[in-house]
Amino acid sequence: MSLLQGNDMVTMRISPTEVQAGDIIYVFGQTADANAFQECVAAVGVKYCELEVPALDKRYAQAGSVELDAAFPQ
Repeated sequence: MSLLQGNDMVTMRISPTEVQAGDIIYVFGQTADANAFQECVAAVGVKYCELEVPALDKRYAQAGSVELDAAFPQ
């Protein structure tokens, strides 16, 4: 699991292509896009990064419902 914090927002990497920021899980088509989004959030903030690195999909995270990808190094 990879954690980054910046601008009062902590991100958590759920899988190679999924990043949780706050209560939202963002899904990307490529690992590089997920990396860019996570780094952007740490440097600038979520609202800006949603425009700069758009996700394919996003969903609300529910407490206890996030399962980490076993293939993703933690």
